[in-house]
Amino acid sequence: MSEQQGFDGWERVRVLSCFGVFAVGGCLALYRLADLQIVRSAAALRRTVRSEVVQREVSAPRGTIVDRSGVVLAEDRPVWEVRAGLVLTAPAREPAAADDWQPEDFERPRNRVASDVALALGRDRETYGDPVARDELREALRTRIDRALERRWKKAREAGRPGLPRSTRIDVLLARGLDHADALDGLQALDYRRASKDSPERDDDLLDERGRYRVECYSERRYVRRYAAPEVTFGVVGTVRDGAGVVGDDRVPVSGLERLKVLLPGNEGVEGLRVDAGRRTYWTAARSEPAAPVQLRSTLDLALMRAADAEIDSAAEKVRRAYQSPPEWGALMLIDVADGAVRAAVSWTSDKQGERDPFGAFAPTQRLFEPGSVVKPLHVAMVIDRGLARWDEVIPTGDDGIPRRAIKDDHPRPSFSVREVLSRSSNIGAVKLGLRMGPEGIEQYLRNYRFGERTALLLPGESVSGTPRPADITTLSANEQQIYAGPSVLFGYQLHVTTAQVARAFLSFLSGRPRELRLVDAIEVDGQTHVQPGPELDATPFLGEKAAIETRRALVDVVHEGTARHALPELPRAIQRGEVAGKTGTSEYTGEAFRWDGSKVHGNVRTALFAGFAPVDAPRYLVVCVLQKVGAAKFYGGTYAAPAAIRLLLRAVDGEGDR
Repeated sequence: MSEQQGFDGWERVRVLSCFGVFAVGGCLALYRLADLQIVRSAAALRRTVRSEVVQREVSAPRGTIVDRSGVVLAEDRPVWEVRAGLVLTAPAREPAAADDWQPEDFERPRNRVASDVALALGRDRETYGDPVARDELREALRTRIDRALERRWKKAREAGRPGLPRSTRIDVLLARGLDHADALDGLQALDYRRASKDSPERDDDLLDERGRYRVECYSERRYVRRYAAPEVTFGVVGTVRDGAGVVGDDRVPVSGLERLKVLLPGNEGVEGLRVDAGRRTYWTAARSEPAAPVQLRSTLDLALMRAADAEIDSAAEKVRRAYQSPPEWGALMLIDVADGAVRAAVSWTSDKQGERDPFGAFAPTQRLFEPGSVVKPLHVAMVIDRGLARWDEVIPTGDDGIPRRAIKDDHPRPSFSVREVLSRSSNIGAVKLGLRMGPEGIEQYLRNYRFGERTALLLPGESVSGTPRPADITTLSANEQQIYAGPSVLFGYQLHVTTAQVARAFLSFLSGRPRELRLVDAIEVDGQTHVQPGPELDATPFLGEKAAIETRRALVDVVHEGTARHALPELPRAIQRGEVAGKTGTSEYTGEAFRWDGSKVHGNVRTALFAGFAPVDAPRYLVVCVLQKVGAAKFYGGTYAAPAAIRLLLRAVDGEGDR
């Protein structure tokens, strides 16, 4: 064969090879095209034809409660409950009879799925950052799977089958209340419908040796109510049960601001889920969003709430040290004088072990008591304003002027000046001064300060005495007017009030006109802020400015020289004269009462109070502290209530520069 002929032969082979490669490639391309256009499109068409859209409600969140600075006090946080349909395949064995696998045969796939789920949830470092927490989670998952297998096995035996099939499906809760996005994504990544084709789970030979599992995850969004400081704000902010806006702890007849209807969830949304014939979701259809939550801006200040909570705890501990048992209850409120806003309101109620009950009644609005001497400046200011007494006038403490009525002073003296009636808290002097107004004046005093009337705080469960006082002093007999009811209301008896009502009375006294307390500042709906005005009251002054100022200055003596002077050594810093003023009060009665441990006794019940304000000439804050103790002698407002109250006042005034 010549050289030219050999070359032509090789060229022919090369040309034929190229045509062969092109032919094979073309066949493969045609096959791929047929697969895409005919086989897969037909499958997709079948799935589409047999699919449907399932409508699912999307719940709306409850409204959010914030403090005056926008700090969140209560909000609905979206969380997910993730369940899974697990298909566990036991490792191969010989001989392999049908449907005779036992729960213990699934130990390997159970361990694998528990470890993988724990690893996914472990992305939530805050919850499962501790190795002990992760181990506990893994063990809990194993237990859930074992219980599900046991239930399936029992049903199989009841149906007459020897056991379970080698690949058994069970439904298991993987997580409840999950609010970590990475952890949720980790769980969903385990779903076989999202798994990579070349994942080890697809290697049947390998999996037959160690057992395998398949996961189908189903997540449902819901909301849980979260509170910034529930141990501090429970009584005033309130609580709801997890889920549907139902009032919280059944033992508590009050649930604070959470009971306001404006916080209820708005209209629900709807989302469409497109599912195939196997009920598997493969697309999300149209979705309408639920109503946005309302934001309620309260008048509270969380920092001052924490300070008040610490102070009422301190006051209760002081009582415990002195009497070897706690007080029955205590209350502490701080009011902004400018607008009547409640900046802090905390409660202390003892449980049967003598510890603070976090779910006890909210004492500022639910505990009634007789206010005692704390009311004296309220009517003495009216006496001065009407020109019925002078500050330097001497009031004798004999029996004259109080016919046939035994009234005593804790610290008796032959006489007191009008200023000393307040600073030394003379019952006799206060009654003699108040009686000068006559029945009409006493009745007007009660109407001005609205003792026994419900406040405008919007808190459910507020107590109002069934018999707070005579309906009208002027309609009583002369004996009642001059001997019993008239004198009693002038030094704080025959009045049954709450801490909030005392705070409202002093707010009106400082302003010289009727005032009301406020707890809601504004409500934001759809981005629009609606400021909530206080209730409209008769703005006509009932107390002249001169008399009000003089009475406030007279109350300075109570703190520096009078019945509250015992509080001074306990203050964080020395106070200047004119910086803080107030009035102590102590009331008592003998009768049936419940002690802190729940036992019912017949004994002496004493209530210690302090109402104060600062600064004196231009009050910015008002505070009221009340403590009650059964069977306690020498239980005075100046000793137990005043120190905590004045410390909170100083904290509020000193902290104004921080805002």
